[in-house]
Amino acid sequence: MRLTFGTGLFTYLAILIGYCYAYFIRGYLHFFERPSGDIIISVVLLIGASLAFHKFLKKNAQLKYVVMLLIPMGLLSLQGFFWFYAQTDFFLVFNYLSLVFLGFIVAASFKFPITEKRFKIHYFIFALFAFVGFIISFFSKEFDLAGTLILFVAVSFAVREWEVRKGLSLITVMMSLALLVLSFKLPQPKFSERQNRYEDLVVLSKETRFQTIDVTTWKGNYWYYQNGINHFSSIDSWLYYEPFAYPALTQIMPNRTLIIGGENGMLAAELLKQGLKVDLLAVDSEMVQFAKDEALFTSVNEGALSSPDLTIINSDPFTFLGSKANHYDLIYIDAPDPVDVLTNQFYTKEFYDLVNGSLTYEGVFVTQSGSPYFATQAYEMIKRTIKSSGFQISSYHNQVLTLGEWSWTIGAKKRGLKSELLSAKFDTYKTKWLNNEAMQMMLSFGKTKALMDTSVNTIADPKLYQYYLDGNFGMK
Repeated sequence: MRLTFGTGLFTYLAILIGYCYAYFIRGYLHFFERPSGDIIISVVLLIGASLAFHKFLKKNAQLKYVVMLLIPMGLLSLQGFFWFYAQTDFFLVFNYLSLVFLGFIVAASFKFPITEKRFKIHYFIFALFAFVGFIISFFSKEFDLAGTLILFVAVSFAVREWEVRKGLSLITVMMSLALLVLSFKLPQPKFSERQNRYEDLVVLSKETRFQTIDVTTWKGNYWYYQNGINHFSSIDSWLYYEPFAYPALTQIMPNRTLIIGGENGMLAAELLKQGLKVDLLAVDSEMVQFAKDEALFTSVNEGALSSPDLTIINSDPFTFLGSKANHYDLIYIDAPDPVDVLTNQFYTKEFYDLVNGSLTYEGVFVTQSGSPYFATQAYEMIKRTIKSSGFQISSYHNQVLTLGEWSWTIGAKKRGLKSELLSAKFDTYKTKWLNNEAMQMMLSFGKTKALMDTSVNTIADPKLYQYYLDGNFGMK
């Protein structure tokens, strides 16, 4: 055992150091378009710090036990790496300081050689095993091996130092076991599980009953996906949410406003800017809490979900709407895309019947209705289904740079809205893009292809989600 573990401490340390160093290189390749400069800096920092601390340790040999700090570094560097990237602008500072610290550990590792003879060969041994650790980490999508390496390091250290430092050896093993248990309870980075679905780096994922939320990043901007389909981006979110929010406000000044869905807080943020008091009926209550607490969401929704002017209602939407006859002047439906039977129900005749019953006589409602060009069959079915529930509708669309062509459908009980929308004024709203000229453009579609299917979407016959998945952007 002493031969396997005691003399193997040097090689285990080398593997773990190479394993940790790969985090930095993978990060540069993901985060930066031209990572070569940062990769060179990281190599210089690591080697420079190693040489500087090597001389320092000659005079302060007891500091060699700093290698034990590789244990928490190995466990937490992955989580810390992505946490720092998501939460702070000092990402590179964190990286550079960590690399200097890793260089200190490299120097300390040489104080635990395999043999006191032929010391120069240890440079070759260290480089070889560090390269092995680097390759394992760099090309792996799973990071569970870090725990195994840490246990090997801890046990090796205890076996090697037991005769002279029993207390330190025991503390090292216990600390390693405690950190391993703690690491299982900490939120694990999800990018390794879903990264192969995206070209950009996944920095956050959340699975709920209704959907999977992924957030990817590129050049400091973020893309927000629902069930693998891009919903909006921090680059141009107003190109989606301004057309969603404001055309309806030009048609009615609501006393009571309801959002069904909209758990990311983006639509609520637009309405709250206008001084409205809003009820938000959560389709996905887990998502509401997530978007309320997570910095990547609060930075773009301006903390709308914590506003005192927003009332969050956690209730079954069908039950809630059935009890609110003629209650709301304006209803927005921002439900998850209809990718399965569960989400399909929010685009059915039964659901739109309840929306109709919940609106006042002069009330207006708006729903996102998918892409008219990439999922044409689904888009047309949504319009037919809304009409079948007694609405007169108008549909409009916009080219969102990071999303593609998207549409919204607006409905009223007793009046058509297209002519009024064509002359709508947006001067009183502080929009970034939307004005009357844009509204006129959005109401123009050109010729549309005739469709053979003339049915509507119902709970008993849920055709919509199949049409949606058959769209060019859909998940097969």
